[in-house]
Amino acid sequence: MSMFSVSCERQRIDEPEVGQLNEKAKQNQERLIQSIQKFEEELKNLEELVETKNNNEYWSTKEFKDKYGKKELGLANPGEKLIMINEFESELESNKIYKENVAKINEIESKIKNYFESNKKETQKIEQFEIAREIHVQNEDSTWIWFNLMMDIDRQLEKLSIANKSSDVIIFEEYIDLRIPGKIFYK
Repeated sequence: MSMFSVSCERQRIDEPEVGQLNEKAKQNQERLIQSIQKFEEELKNLEELVETKNNNEYWSTKEFKDKYGKKELGLANPGEKLIMINEFESELESNKIYKENVAKINEIESKIKNYFESNKKETQKIEQFEIAREIHVQNEDSTWIWFNLMMDIDRQLEKLSIANKSSDVIIFEEYIDLRIPGKIFYK
């Protein structure tokens, strides 16, 4: 009989502990629900951010993918060749908004046109890519030359001169890409 009384006493001792455990479980459950709600809210915000980025046409263009692959991953397109230049170019402040730099864009276009005129070449077409911060120029041979507006345009024109000096040996059929520091991609 003493065993029975011990177990009864034990149950009486455990009853308040069970109540405390139930209270702690409820508190933990409430915290867990709050954490889940916060996580769901953050996930919704991220989904909205991704949707906004996806609506921005540039992030999904082949120009962006091409530039990212070349600059960040060191990749070249199939059939594309590369001239390596021993240098380091720093990018200008990349957070400046394109529309605030209209005078700069006009100056760059003017420099590009002057470069072509001084080399007795003509430009067929000049295209601006606002989001990419690039200018693409098509020359008289229908070759495109790609410039990065966020980098020193004079240095890019020097790189174009290097490429043109190589034109006796190299044939530029599609494009000359001057956007990446220290490199000239061409196809």
